[in-house]
Amino acid sequence: MALQRRNPTPVLSVVIPTFNAAGFLPRAIDSALRNSPGIGDLEVIVVDDGSTDATPTAVERYRDRICYYALPHCGLPGRVRNYGIERSHADVVAFLDADDECLPGRFDRQLRLLKESGADLVFCDSAMHDENGNPRPTFLEKIGALSLVRQAIRDGSIEDCFGLLIKTGNFINGGVMMIRRAALDRVGFFDPSIRIGEDFELATRIAAEGRVAVDFTPGVLRREHGNNISADWRKRWPDSLALYQHFQANPRVQSRPELRQSVRKKTAQVYRGMGSWHLGEGDSSSARQCWRRGMALDPLTASTAFWLMSFLPSGWLRRLQRWKTCKE
Repeated sequence: MALQRRNPTPVLSVVIPTFNAAGFLPRAIDSALRNSPGIGDLEVIVVDDGSTDATPTAVERYRDRICYYALPHCGLPGRVRNYGIERSHADVVAFLDADDECLPGRFDRQLRLLKESGADLVFCDSAMHDENGNPRPTFLEKIGALSLVRQAIRDGSIEDCFGLLIKTGNFINGGVMMIRRAALDRVGFFDPSIRIGEDFELATRIAAEGRVAVDFTPGVLRREHGNNISADWRKRWPDSLALYQHFQANPRVQSRPELRQSVRKKTAQVYRGMGSWHLGEGDSSSARQCWRRGMALDPLTASTAFWLMSFLPSGWLRRLQRWKTCKE
C-alpha cells in the first residue's frame, strides 16, 4: 500500500483497477484528472492487482494527486474494484479501466444525468479503437444494443433495464459506470468471485431495484488489444457459463418465462462457443460434450448442427473447425 491521499470533500471518487498495464495507466489517470474541472474535488483511486511490470514507477509522478494501493495478485476484477470502493469518500463512485481513457465531459454529463434522472446508476457509450488506433463503431453499436436501449428510455431512465440486460446480454461495461454509493451499500458491491462479467452481474442487481440512465455520448475511449481480459478464451467460456448458471438461479429470472428462455438460449450459445474452442484446441470429445449440452438447452441452437457434424469423418471435422474459425 502506498501513495495514499484523501481529498477532504470529493464530489466524485474514480476507481481505476489495474494489472500489468503500465503502458496504458498514465493516460487513464491523466484523462480522469482532466475531467475534474467543473465538478469540484475529484478523488482518483488506483488499485493495483499485484502488477509485476513498471506500474509502481508509472504512478510515482502522481503521488500528490491520487491514492494508490498495491495488493497481492488475485485476478478477480470485482474484488479489486471493491477495495477501491471501500476506500472512497464521495457519495458517487465512477469506474475507469486502466487501458481506457475518459473523454472530455464524461463526468460532468454523468453527474448531471444522475441528478436529473434520479437514477442509481448512469453509464455511457464508449468510442472504440482497434490495436492500430483505427476507429470502430461505438460499443453499443458493436453489440447491437444501441437502438434497443434508445427505445427503452422512459422518463429519463431505461424501462425494465433488468429484463433488457438479461435478454440482450451485457451492455453496461464496468469502466463506464457511475453509481451512487447508497445504491452500492443497498444491493452490495461487485461479486468478488466472478472473474468475467462482474460488471454485468452488478448492473442487474442495481437495475432490479433501482433506476438506470444512459448518456449516449461516448464518454470513454476503449482500445481492443490482445491483453483485454475478455480476449482470454480459456477463461472466457467457463466464466461465462458460470455467470449464466448464476442467472438461471435468480428468482427474478425464474419468475419471468421470457427471461428463463433467454438465459437458456444464452447458456446454449456459451456451450456452442466453448465447444468450438475445445475443437480448436484439438479436443473433439470435449467439443461434442459441450455441443450436446447446448443442444439439450436449446435444440435450435447451432450446437445441434455442430454436434451432428462432429460425428462425420475427421476430414469433415477439420472443415468444421476452419468454418468455425472464419465465423468467430
